[in-house]
Amino acid sequence: MSLNIPNHRRPGRRIAAACSIVLLALAASGCSTAPPAGAKLVNADALRPMGRIRTQLNTRDFQKSFAGGTTVLRLAIGADGKVDDIRIAESSGNASVDAAAARSLVGAAFVPYRENGVAIPVTTLMPMRFSPSGCIMAKPLDC
Repeated sequence: MSLNIPNHRRPGRRIAAACSIVLLALAASGCSTAPPAGAKLVNADALRPMGRIRTQLNTRDFQKSFAGGTTVLRLAIGADGKVDDIRIAESSGNASVDAAAARSLVGAAFVPYRENGVAIPVTTLMPMRFSPSGCIMAKPLDC
C-alpha cells in the first residue's frame, strides 16, 4: 500500500526533477570536444581568477559510495575575462558534485588572457578535485 501525498507537500521531488533536467542538459552539452570558434585553448594554470572560487555542497551530496573524484569543466572565457560557457568535460561520478562544480563558476571572472598585449577569448579545461575527507562537519560543505 502506498501513501498518496500531494506534490505540494513534497517539494524535494520537484527540486530533484528540475536538477535532473539541468544535469542532463549539462551532460549533453558537454559532449562537444572542440573549443568554440575563435577561442584559443589554454592551460588552466595560465588563468587567474579575479575572486575566490568556492564550491558549496551539502552533506547529502557525498554518498557513502562516493570516495572523491575530479570534475573537469570546459570553460569558454571571453576577452573581457567573464565565463561565457560552462560544460562538463569529465564527470566525477557524482551528478550532485558535478553540478556544484559547474555552479561555482557561474558568474566567475578571470583576468583577461592576453596575447601580444591584446585580450583574446580562450577555452580551458579546469579540473576541480573533491574529497569527502576534507569536508567533514561543515554545513553547507565548503570544499
